[in-house]
Amino acid sequence: MRPPRGDRCPRADSPLVDSGREHDVYRRFHDLYGLDIRRDQADAARPQGAGWDRGALEHRAASFARTYALRELTSGGGAP
Repeated sequence: MRPPRGDRCPRADSPLVDSGREHDVYRRFHDLYGLDIRRDQADAARPQGAGWDRGALEHRAASFARTYALRELTSGGGAP
């Protein structure tokens, strides 16, 4: 089943959820510049759950996913 148009967040039952890891570059960037760049494409802090999710977006509650999808569609960033 395809997710709703514009919704690219992994679903709760996806193997992408909590299966990633934090790459050393995030700590290195923080050490060099004092900035925390552990954010996903929607600017949400990472990780959201027990571990990092793979991909550009962290898994979130359905209400956030719908809000993000609507924002993306109204800004012209949605899929054709």
